[in-house]
Amino acid sequence: MAIFAEEIAALRAELLGPKKIPLKGAEAMDARAVRVKALEMLLGLMDRTAKGIERASKSAEKGSGGVSEYARLAQLLGYIIQVADGVLKNLQESEIERRLRELEEIAQGIEAGED
Repeated sequence: MAIFAEEIAALRAELLGPKKIPLKGAEAMDARAVRVKALEMLLGLMDRTAKGIERASKSAEKGSGGVSEYARLAQLLGYIIQVADGVLKNLQESEIERRLRELEEIAQGIEAGED
């Protein structure tokens, strides 16, 4: 099961990527539209993670560090929800960046455990 590296990277680019933002006129950036798009991406990640949790084994496999795939995916879902919460509350970029970094670390840990 491929984890969400591409989707997390796209989410990071959407929320934190360098942007030339016009402040006036027809091209003016709509912050609400950016948040809505990011939340749609996060909802997709939540859905994929929830489906993975439904299929995951609740018992840890030998060599997995004693943590089951179910627990790892549940932890990943928690971090996705934290990022969504930050987007909804319009937190500072640094806080969203920190939460995205934690999300990536958990996803990488899950991917490493699958090899």
